[in-house]
Amino acid sequence: MRRLYLTVLFLCNLLLISACGTDNGFTAVPIPTASIIIVNTIPDAPELVAITDKNQTLAQVDFAQASAPAAVLPQIAVGYTIQYLDNETTVTLTQATTTIDINAIETVVLTGSIAAPDSIIISTPEATFAADTTDTELQLLNVASNIDSVNFILTNPLADTQTITLLNGIPSDKITTTAGDGLNIEIRDAVTDNLLWSSGEFSLGAATQRVLILADYFGPGTETVRMFSATNQLTGNLFPNEQLPSVIRFANMTPDRGPLDFVVDGETIVAAQSFGDITEYLDVNSGELEVILSDSLDNTDIISTTSVNILPGNFYTIGASGLTDIVNNISITTDQQRRIPARASLTLTNLSPESPLVDVYLSNAGSGIVGIAPVLTNLAIFVGAAVNLPTRSYDLTVTQAATANIIFGPQQIDIDTNRIYSAILRDTAGGGEPTQITLADDFNQ
Repeated sequence: MRRLYLTVLFLCNLLLISACGTDNGFTAVPIPTASIIIVNTIPDAPELVAITDKNQTLAQVDFAQASAPAAVLPQIAVGYTIQYLDNETTVTLTQATTTIDINAIETVVLTGSIAAPDSIIISTPEATFAADTTDTELQLLNVASNIDSVNFILTNPLADTQTITLLNGIPSDKITTTAGDGLNIEIRDAVTDNLLWSSGEFSLGAATQRVLILADYFGPGTETVRMFSATNQLTGNLFPNEQLPSVIRFANMTPDRGPLDFVVDGETIVAAQSFGDITEYLDVNSGELEVILSDSLDNTDIISTTSVNILPGNFYTIGASGLTDIVNNISITTDQQRRIPARASLTLTNLSPESPLVDVYLSNAGSGIVGIAPVLTNLAIFVGAAVNLPTRSYDLTVTQAATANIIFGPQQIDIDTNRIYSAILRDTAGGGEPTQITLADDFNQ
């Protein structure tokens, strides 16, 4: 209690001093802080929300994501609750209290399952690198639900190769390597030596501290694990060259042309696709790809050319639309394919030239849209968006944006949890009204 009193008194004094700014006779003193990062690695969890005991939101994190560092007062207990939404009911997953040292970062890794959640705490003290250092530090954690132990093998052209055995649920000691380019990580089964995941070449900056986490993987291919950085995740993927497949399916929603070809980096990957059709997922290379849309009957008739950035380990849908006398283009959406018990996911993409800006309503079956808010607003053509839904029957209704003018629906759709649904808004054949919906994924099961 005495330590808490002194800490609060100390912080209050610093606040008073810092409030003096740069007035003559005063020097501004930085206010000490601490940070907390929330990581969701629970395979069957929906998006999780962390709320402090002061009802402040610390983080919102989906599976295999880490929040940005949230600032908290150091050396003072901070209580937080982890919650999620289940059929419109807020459920408390777990509660905890933590105290973080000055300028330290605490990474809270949520593990286990929805039925039996757990958490692992990794505390990272303030960095003490020398000013001219080329060192960088890593701390490692294996929380994959399907393997007990793995070997982490780090190769670095500027330093010795390091091999560390990671037991499930036990953070490693910190390891130090030399910053630079051309590093590579392999994750191998500690018993069979089978290769489970490879990072491809990546880079690390000097004087940085990172937490790397091995978690379950639900993307395309046969791989079951994937490593990601829980630190500085918002700056982009640390492993842009990781050795995971990427897949794309193609949808032709261009209403006033004949069959179309999709040409990816010079290769015709879909030929003579009819209006309204959606392909199965097809393997493609990751990276920057050029997608050319052309008339199947005349390959010299180039309808559009677009560059897309395809990341490893993802499902994508590319949809084509437009009219002969207006700009034609494609949409690209990243598809969620991890099915979980607590939710259903519905992705709706607007590919209707007749309706370039719409609102989307999901109402109780038979109740209409008067007095309720749309679940998606101002959904523009060539844009897709996802919503998470509880189990029940809905009426799907689409209006012109910011109006009550209904252009589609109501159409009843039945939503079950542990399902993935998608729908594409399109023109009728030849273009124009009536606006139609093409249903895909679990709507067709």
